[in-house]
Amino acid sequence: MRTADVAILIAYNFWADGEILSACERVSPEDFTRPKSQTPIALPKLAAPAQRALAAAGVTRLAQLSAFTEAEVKAWHGIGPNALKALRQAMRAKGLSFASEK
Repeated sequence: MRTADVAILIAYNFWADGEILSACERVSPEDFTRPKSQTPIALPKLAAPAQRALAAAGVTRLAQLSAFTEAEVKAWHGIGPNALKALRQAMRAKGLSFASEK
């Protein structure tokens, strides 16, 4: 193995560690201690732009949307009327709702 190959592996290792730590920052303490039987409620099936919008906002579970108002979510690039309707219906079905307007 050449020195350049080792340097590439080390650089990759630092990058991967950063990605893992970044992902861990988005996990709540409740997620670490929740029993496996209480899996989080998945997001409904949405078009790719809406999925990207939710990912960009760090939303991976339906319950996380409760922290946002409907107007905030609607303003995200990629969230159209169909996606908003699907999210609203999925949340209502699980007894969840968007945050109240202030």
